[in-house]
Amino acid sequence: MTHSIVLVVGADEHTSRFCSEAVAEGSLGKSEVVPSTGEALQRIRRGDIDIVLATLAPGDGAVLELIKQGQRQENSPEFILFDSDCNSAAALAALQLGARQVLALPCHPQLLQHAVRVCLTQRSVLRENSRLHERVALYHRSRSLGSELEISKLLTVGLQTVLSEVDSDRGLAFVVSRDEVGYCQANLDWEYSQTEQLARCLADRLKTDNGNCRLGPDDFMLDAPLPDDLRSGWMLPLKAGDDISGAIVVFNRIGSDLHVQKFEENLELLGEHIEQGFRNASLYQGTRDLIYTDDLTGLFNHRYLKIAIEHELHRAERYGLDFSLAFIDLDLFKNVNDTHGHMAGSMLLKDVGEVLKQCVREADLLFRYGGDEFTALLVETDYDGAKIVSERIRRRLENHKFSINPQLSCKITATVGHATYPLHAKSLVELIELADRAMYQGKVKRNTICGASELRHP
Repeated sequence: MTHSIVLVVGADEHTSRFCSEAVAEGSLGKSEVVPSTGEALQRIRRGDIDIVLATLAPGDGAVLELIKQGQRQENSPEFILFDSDCNSAAALAALQLGARQVLALPCHPQLLQHAVRVCLTQRSVLRENSRLHERVALYHRSRSLGSELEISKLLTVGLQTVLSEVDSDRGLAFVVSRDEVGYCQANLDWEYSQTEQLARCLADRLKTDNGNCRLGPDDFMLDAPLPDDLRSGWMLPLKAGDDISGAIVVFNRIGSDLHVQKFEENLELLGEHIEQGFRNASLYQGTRDLIYTDDLTGLFNHRYLKIAIEHELHRAERYGLDFSLAFIDLDLFKNVNDTHGHMAGSMLLKDVGEVLKQCVREADLLFRYGGDEFTALLVETDYDGAKIVSERIRRRLENHKFSINPQLSCKITATVGHATYPLHAKSLVELIELADRAMYQGKVKRNTICGASELRHP
């Protein structure tokens, strides 16, 4: 009870002193005195008031209005009133509005202390019960995270749960394997490159921090522009062996700081279950697929491209096979983001991935190389075959109607560059460079295909 606050309202100096002394002598917390019901309501709205002591006066409805307004506030205080006649119309009206008790004036200090102590005890019990119910509900919500075996789903649901707990709307989750950020996602429509750079920056903290940590502006030092008003954050590190780690990070809402102190117990409980789920999912699923898969489109990412080409190079050398590489770049994709937002752009990119799957064989591999650029590794495909596939991709994308929300669709085209081993290149680096150059030469015209044989040499 030592942290309780009793608000004394509008009483004369003698009654104010009587109330303050009774609270102090009874070790019932501290008292604050305000001269009017208007100031009392302002103080109640600021929070932390447990009990209001006020005197009823005949014909004065101000105290009754204070009770009405006070009861509407979150965690509303209890009202103990004084009246020369406990059976007056005002006293009965106050009790009907929810006042806890009306004490007769003059009042003995011990009677006031008893009334205040009973109120505080009951409030404490109710608060503890409410807290216990919240903890039980949180336990049941978080327990399911501990048994989730799909890492991407675990991080998505875990991030949303932590955001809800700290009353924020901005955050990201990422996974690191052998110092490479292989998976990252933000809950808002931040640009992927921005999200990935922020994840890389925060990944360094995982090497030095063993527990939950708070983040400040110095932790967000990026070359790229930051999301708006990023000033504070909180990070939950995740570990699954020596080589694999990750984190769930929440940031402040725009225009305010992130305050996690009052949520620390709940965050600790959440963190235990999320980390347990992360360890289990890493053992069950492994992170190979996660590290080498683009989380937006489900295609392979650029990290796996070099591994796949190296594998195909060895196979082609051994058996005397051709294979080709096609680079696909969407034309004027930036206009989609600028006009409809990054969320619409992300939906379109995901749809592009589905269209590309319809254009190649099961043996071929598709990659999201980065941003709006895709790559196709066409196994056992010579130059003429690569030209046919590239034109199929260009035509399918040109004719497809992309739905970017339930009410809106749009059209987009692509430029495709392709190169073939061993016709054009004998090494991984050279093959990538030539396919990329062919694509950029085609970008001069847009919505076309260009093979390495057509390259204009400087």
